[in-house]
Amino acid sequence: MRNRWRRKQLPAELRKEVTPRNVLMIRPTGCGKTEVARRMAALGGAPFIKVEATKFTEVGYHDRDVEKIISDLVEISISLTKKNKTEELKGKAEKVVEERILDYLVNTESKIAELA
Repeated sequence: MRNRWRRKQLPAELRKEVTPRNVLMIRPTGCGKTEVARRMAALGGAPFIKVEATKFTEVGYHDRDVEKIISDLVEISISLTKKNKTEELKGKAEKVVEERILDYLVNTESKIAELA
């Protein structure tokens, strides 16, 4: 998480020098590993996907499995980016809508005054 944060603080040309690191958590079932990982990802603004590794331990990952994991990560990343951009533009959109409503009300009021 620290490297992800540090990387976001750097100028664009230096970002490639600081690479994010992965985390491997090994603990018993039900101790909260997934929740810790999910919250860390949320804090860092990183996509999160849970992959059940027990079926891959003996034979390893294969083509279709890897493609599914990558497509899930891409899908999650896209929805995370959409959510962030929506939040980023929400205030600006509200101001534009308010201005348009006010312009409409002012124009309508002036037209009514002209008719009277």
